[in-house]
Amino acid sequence: MIAMLLVCLILSSSALSVVAQTWITLGTDPAGEPLRDETADAEQQDPNYAYGSNTAGTYQDTWTSNDVRETLTEGKSGANYRLGWVYTFSSLSVRTDTKFSIEGRLGSTNPESMTVSWSTSINGPWNLLVTISSTTESTYGPYDITSDTSTTLYIQIKDTDSSEKLISSIDIDYMFFRCSFGQVDKTGCYFRNDGTYAYFKENLVAASDASSFTYTVYLDKPSGGTYSQDYRMVYSSGTAKLQKWNGASWQDQGSITVEIGTSPDSITFQVALADIANPDIQQDTNVWFEEYLGANSFTTLLDRAPDSGSYFISAQDIPELPWPTSLFFIAAVVVTVCFLHTRWFMKDVQRC
Repeated sequence: MIAMLLVCLILSSSALSVVAQTWITLGTDPAGEPLRDETADAEQQDPNYAYGSNTAGTYQDTWTSNDVRETLTEGKSGANYRLGWVYTFSSLSVRTDTKFSIEGRLGSTNPESMTVSWSTSINGPWNLLVTISSTTESTYGPYDITSDTSTTLYIQIKDTDSSEKLISSIDIDYMFFRCSFGQVDKTGCYFRNDGTYAYFKENLVAASDASSFTYTVYLDKPSGGTYSQDYRMVYSSGTAKLQKWNGASWQDQGSITVEIGTSPDSITFQVALADIANPDIQQDTNVWFEEYLGANSFTTLLDRAPDSGSYFISAQDIPELPWPTSLFFIAAVVVTVCFLHTRWFMKDVQRC
């Protein structure tokens, strides 16, 4: 009887540990922050220094292949030649880091140095990045841009001699802003459950931003089932929901709870185990985390963990008994064993 008591206590303790388990580390993501190269959306004469023109190629041409260039040429202003040209980079997302690079060279005829500057306004003030003074094509940058929150940035190309009597030009091979997004860069992914709810957490390099990004957790449950993806939890601007894949599209299944953490920055998705039973709760499950650019958008993937494949959650890590049912079960087992032990002991006394 004593042995039976010990066995029951061990089993009860094991059941309790499953229900009240701590976070299971699914994986870590030591890679650097996701990067995105932002290209110009428009170009024009500087409205406050409106001289010069595009005389060969276009900005879009510079992205087709290497050594395809756009040429900007000074325009006449009285007896002088001047150049003032502005590129607009719009609809940028809030970033954790912004850098600018340009590759170019001065025209070989009457070369005149040209400045490259940036601003958050088309009217300036302009912040000088570099002065290009060579006819040999070179790469300049990356230069740190001290505005990571402005959704529109401007680049100005301008001559350095407004009294120049000879026409000059500049060839641009490429230019772009390289943006980093720590808001979606994960340092670790975790799972736990309490018998009623499953919790999926991702720790981030920077605070999450649901107005600029879409955060998701995908589940293949059961692992190796009919579909390669069965459920998706979505968190974005005005959205915290569970969706189920029907083989052709995602169908809304209702709201979920999302908790935003600090120290470290994190997002925790909480979903009822019963809502992701397919049809059972206790199933082997594959899980992966994905983040997209834009609110409630699934077009541009910025980051994924793991980089490929999925994390595996064993069915043993998902209890069949919902909390707090397991506690009642444990208590019932202990009380029953104690009752039987007491009864056995009293019979022995009566025999004596």
